[in-house]
Amino acid sequence: MKSPAYQNHLLYTFFCELVWRHGQKIQEKQYKAIRPWIPPDASIAEICAGTGTLTKRICSEHLGHYKAFDINKSFVKYMQRDGIDAELFDLRTDPIPRADVLIMVCALYHFKNNLKESISKLISGTSIRLIIIESLSRPLNINSFRDRLRARFADIGEGAIYDRINKSELLHVCKECGHIEHHGFINNIDYLVVMSSVKQS
Repeated sequence: MKSPAYQNHLLYTFFCELVWRHGQKIQEKQYKAIRPWIPPDASIAEICAGTGTLTKRICSEHLGHYKAFDINKSFVKYMQRDGIDAELFDLRTDPIPRADVLIMVCALYHFKNNLKESISKLISGTSIRLIIIESLSRPLNINSFRDRLRARFADIGEGAIYDRINKSELLHVCKECGHIEHHGFINNIDYLVVMSSVKQS
């Protein structure tokens, strides 16, 4: 059953800011980490864009074409009403969009069971680079009421999520899928990985 956080954009914003601690300061750090890796006038696609918070920030400063993609119909409609070029998209089944730069922020854990296939698919859609930010939090404890709530709130329809991606797992799979240009923590939990579209031998 889908989490209440994914029922509409207002609930999602509430959970992001007050439950998942993705407040303005965190988003600012994420944006500052991403921005230097976006070339001038590059086309950009953000996968799993949510309600377009990052999208709006980049659009306000970037001259290239920007498009947002998300699996949630409510979120896509909200972004479109907000003037964002947004489209319904499921990474698991739909053809990957083509862009100079693809971005995914704090959503890769939804595809943990098919991590290599998902990252390979993402990198195949870029002509310059793939930018990933992922929250490397500890695994959630099913015996903890608070953790059960957190796992439930992260459910987009695939079931409660207790296992998150760790640093070694993320880097290992990214190295298998392509060339890592840069990686490192941007705060105490969010990890940035920048991958070139060209795999180097």
